[in-house]
Amino acid sequence: MWLIAAVAAVIDRDTLMAVSWSCLAVFGGLVASGAAHRSRGISYLAIALVVVGVAISISIFLLD
Repeated sequence: MWLIAAVAAVIDRDTLMAVSWSCLAVFGGLVASGAAHRSRGISYLAIALVVVGVAISISIFLLD
């Protein structure tokens, strides 16, 4: 679902939302594949991706 939202944001030419949805899509992929559970570095990357994705989404919401 996040990947579809990222593609929709790209089609809509909304760059920041595309980056935000892409971060969330990659986070979902890392968690769903189990890679985040096997490696501490990958789990930190997943956490950073979700924080960046949510921060961008919240900042866009507050600015609009």
